Amino acid sequence: MAESPSTTPDPTQQHETDQPSEIKNLLSLGDGNCRQTQALAEKKLSLVHGRIRDLKAMETVLNKLVRACEKHGDTPGCPIIETLARA
Repeated sequence: MAESPSTTPDPTQQHETDQPSEIKNLLSLGDGNCRQTQALAEKKLSLVHGRIRDLKAMETVLNKLVRACEKHGDTPGCPIIETLARA
């Protein structure tokens, strides 16, 4: 027999941009559950750090591509499109 699903949804399983649901789920933990709340906040912080790393990497690549376009001028072809086509 399968276990029944938990009655309290796990806030870490929510979509990252679903902030109202995350807040509602955190509030449902109540006042006396600081360790569990902290663990969830630490997990969320880790996700945020990961997204920041990804965005910084994307920024670096986009800066290089924009500079390549500036150097390329009006000659045929586009460094951005060529890079995307190789990916």
